Amino acid sequence: MNGLPSPLNTVAAVTAMTERILFVDDEPKILEAYRRTLRKNFTVLPAEGGKQALEILQAETDIPVVVSDMQMPEMNGVEFLTRVKEQYPDIIRVMLTGNADQQTAIDAINTSDVHHFLNKPCPPDKMINVLEKSVRSYYSQHAEKELLDKTLRGSISSLSEVLSLARPNVFGRISQIKSYVQACAVQLGIEYDWSLESVAILSQIGLVSLPESIVERVLKGNPLPEEEQKMFDAHPSTAADIICKIPRMEEVANSIRQQNRDFDASVKPGDKNEIPFAARVIRPVIDLVNAQSIGLSGSEAMSRIESSDKSYDPEILSALLHIITENEKGTVIDMNITALAPGAIIAQDIHTFSGALLIEKGQEIGPSMLARLLNFWHNDEIPEKLCVLILPNQGNANSPPRAANA
Repeated sequence: MNGLPSPLNTVAAVTAMTERILFVDDEPKILEAYRRTLRKNFTVLPAEGGKQALEILQAETDIPVVVSDMQMPEMNGVEFLTRVKEQYPDIIRVMLTGNADQQTAIDAINTSDVHHFLNKPCPPDKMINVLEKSVRSYYSQHAEKELLDKTLRGSISSLSEVLSLARPNVFGRISQIKSYVQACAVQLGIEYDWSLESVAILSQIGLVSLPESIVERVLKGNPLPEEEQKMFDAHPSTAADIICKIPRMEEVANSIRQQNRDFDASVKPGDKNEIPFAARVIRPVIDLVNAQSIGLSGSEAMSRIESSDKSYDPEILSALLHIITENEKGTVIDMNITALAPGAIIAQDIHTFSGALLIEKGQEIGPSMLARLLNFWHNDEIPEKLCVLILPNQGNANSPPRAANA
C-alpha cells in the first residue's frame, strides 16, 4: 500500500456517518421541518439567511453540502451560493426553491455553479437521495484532489532534486529559495500551500534554456551586455510557457511570469493588475539568495536590496528582514557526515578534493543529495566533517492561518 487515500474507500466510510448539512432559509419553521425529517440521516445546521450561513461556514469545518432557499431577504439564494462558490469552492451547492421558473435555474447554474436544483415541496426520499449523492461527490472529489496534490507536489520536488544534482551552482539555490518563501509565508500568516511551493521550486527552471556562461556571470554578480541581459530577463516567461501546459498549474505559471515586475503600491487588492503574492515574494527572495551566494551576509544582502532601484513589496521586505535577523542568531557547527539528515542546512560550499562543486552554501539537504554526499565520502572524495547551520527556531512548526493565491 502507498498510504494515500483511495477515493472509493473514503466515500464508503462517509456513507456510514451522519454528515452535517447546512440548510439556509429565512423561515425558522421550514428549517425545523428539515431537521425533523432528516435527523436519522444527517445533522442539519440551520441558518436564517445568507449572512448567518456565511458566519457558520467561517466558524465550522467539514461541511460538505449547503442547501439554500432561493427567495430570501437581503441576500437571495443565487447571491449566497455564489459567495459560497468563491470562498468555499469544494462545498457541494444545492438550490431549493418554490419558483420553478427557467431563469432562476439558469442563474443558479451559471452564476453559482449549483450542483443540484430542487423544487419545493421536495419529497423526503428525493431530498435524502440528492444529499447522499452530494456527500459522496464531495468526499470523492476531496480524496482525488488530495491524491493529485501529493502526486504533483512529489513530482515537482523530485524534479528540483534532479536539477540540483545536475547543476548545483544554479539549481542548488532552489532549496534556499523555497526555505525563504516558506519562512515569509509563516511570518506574514499566509498558507504555504502546494502552489506557493511550486512557484518557489520552478521559478528558476527557465535558466535551462540559457548558455551556462551567461547564468554563471549573473550568479557571480557580473553585468551582462544588453543582448545577453535581454536573454536572461526572458527566463521567467520561458518557464511560464512550459509550466502553463500542465493542468492546474496556470496560476503557478502566471506568478512565475510576473516575478520580475516592480511592485506598485497604488494597485488595490483584487485589481486585475495586482501582482500575485507568490510573484511579489519570489522577487526579493531570489535577489537575497543571489546576493548571499557572492559572499554577502544576510543583513548586507538586505541592505543591498533596499537600496536598489527595483521596487519590492515593503511588507515582504519587512518579513525577510525579520527572518534574516533571526537566522543570523544561528550557530555553525562541524557535523560528521554520517550524522546528517534531510533538512540540514550546509553552511559552506562543499567541493570534492579535486575542486568540483557539490553543494553551495545555504542549501538544504534533501534525500538524494544526502545519498550523493555519502557516496562521495565513501569514495574518499570529500571530508568526513561538514559545516552545518543550526537555526534558533529549528524544529518549531507553524501553521499559517490564511491562504493566498499563487
